[in-house]
Amino acid sequence: MFLLIFISELEGPITIARDKLLFMMRSPIFERRQMSLRSGQPPPTGGGLIALDSVRPVELWRKTLNNVPKEVDCGLIDINLDGVLDCIVIADNGYLAVLSQATGNLLWRKTNNGYKDGKMKFPLIVDDLTGDGVNDLVLISYMGPSKYQLALLSGSNGVQIGTPLVKEDCDQMTGLNLTSPDTVIYVCVQGERERVASVSISDLYKSRSKSTASSNIDESASHTANGNTASPPVAKLPPQHKSTKRQNTLTLDKYHLVIENTGVCPDHCSAVVNISDDTNHTVYSFNASKTYIMQPLIIHFNNAANGFLLKYWEWQPDKEEQEDYYDKDKIIIIRHLQERIVLVMFSPDGTPGPHIVNASQSDIIQLCHSNSCQPGTSLQEYSLLLADLDKDGSQDLISYLVTYAGPDKSSDIQTWSLVSQIRVIRLEHELPKLYEFLHKSGSQN
Repeated sequence: MFLLIFISELEGPITIARDKLLFMMRSPIFERRQMSLRSGQPPPTGGGLIALDSVRPVELWRKTLNNVPKEVDCGLIDINLDGVLDCIVIADNGYLAVLSQATGNLLWRKTNNGYKDGKMKFPLIVDDLTGDGVNDLVLISYMGPSKYQLALLSGSNGVQIGTPLVKEDCDQMTGLNLTSPDTVIYVCVQGERERVASVSISDLYKSRSKSTASSNIDESASHTANGNTASPPVAKLPPQHKSTKRQNTLTLDKYHLVIENTGVCPDHCSAVVNISDDTNHTVYSFNASKTYIMQPLIIHFNNAANGFLLKYWEWQPDKEEQEDYYDKDKIIIIRHLQERIVLVMFSPDGTPGPHIVNASQSDIIQLCHSNSCQPGTSLQEYSLLLADLDKDGSQDLISYLVTYAGPDKSSDIQTWSLVSQIRVIRLEHELPKLYEFLHKSGSQN
C-alpha cells in the first residue's frame, strides 16, 4: 500500500490516463485565512487537478484553477499532436479548458460560457473541420433565460468557428449527441415538453470567415492551429465522453445489489443495502441511520470469486458533536464519522452466504456551516476505483479519504487543515482474510 497526503479536498471520479492517476480537487472552504500561505494550492473557491504515477507514490504534476473542476477526460483529443491524448476539463461557472496530459500545462481555456450553477455539459468531439489535424468540439453555452447557443470550437485553440445556432425558445438545452459525422441532436425543454431536434455540423461550419476569436477566449492561453484547409468528415464517429452516473442497483451473476439512501445527511438520513440471489432470497442486508453509502463497485478475481465493494459513512451520535465559533458570523459544527470499505464476496462453488472482508476503517472529521459541509457526500460519491495498476493480474483498490485535522486533538480549529489521503491497496496481497478466502475458493475449483 502507498499513501499520499494533500491539503485540498479531492473530489469526483478517479481517472486513469496512460501511466497516471488523475484526481480533481477543490479548496478548503473553512480555512481561507491560511490558503494564500501555501504554495501549489488552489485559490479560495477554486480547485485543480493532481496527476500521480500509477505505480509509485510520486506526484507528476498539479494544476491549480480559479474554478472547481466537475469532469475531466484524458482520452478524447490530442491538441499538440505529440501522440499523447490531452485532458479536457469542465469546471463550475462555465469554464472549459484543455491541459497537456504529459505536463499539466494549460493549452487553452474558454471562460464565461454563461453558466453560474455548474451545469455545463461536456462538449462533443467532432471530426477535424479546419485541416489542422485536431478534432473539433461542439459546445452548448447559456446566453440568458431561455436562450442557448450551440457552437463549434476549434480543438486546437478553443476559438469559435463557423456560425453558432442560437435558440431562444428553450428553457433547457440538453441531450447533446452525435448521430453521424455531420449530425448533432439535442433536446429542447419547453416547460413540461421536450423536443428532439438536429442540426448539421456543415451548417454550423459555414460562414466560417465571419468568425473571429470570441471575446471570452483567453488569448494568452491559446495554442495556435496549424492550418485552415477544410477536410471532409470520415464515417467513423470520434470517441465521446461518458459521464459518471449514480447506480443504485448492480447485478453480478445470480446476485442483485440494491442500495437506498434516504433523507438529508448527517442528521436525517439512513441507508439500506440488500443483496438477493436469483430466487429473490436475501443473502446479505445492512441498514443504519445517520449513514450514507457511496457508489458501489463490482469486483472480480482470477479464480472466479467475485463480489461487491461498498464504501459508507456513518456519523457518530450527537453527543460527540461540538460547536466552535470560527469567526464573528459563522458557527462551525464539528461532526465525527467513520468511513468503512467492505468487500462482500461470493465463492465460485456456490457456498451459501457471502464472505465479508473489511478493507479499511478510518475516522473523519467533517466541518459544517448551515447546509454546507466539507468533506461532503456529493463530492466523495465516486472515491473508489478498481484497477490492475502494475499489470500483474491482481486487483488494486484506489481510494481517497478527506478529513479536517489539527496538530493534535486539543488544537484550536483555527489551526486545522483539510487533508486528503490517497491510498492504493493491493487487495490480494495486503488483506489476509481476502487472501485466505481466495486461496480456499481457488483450491475448490
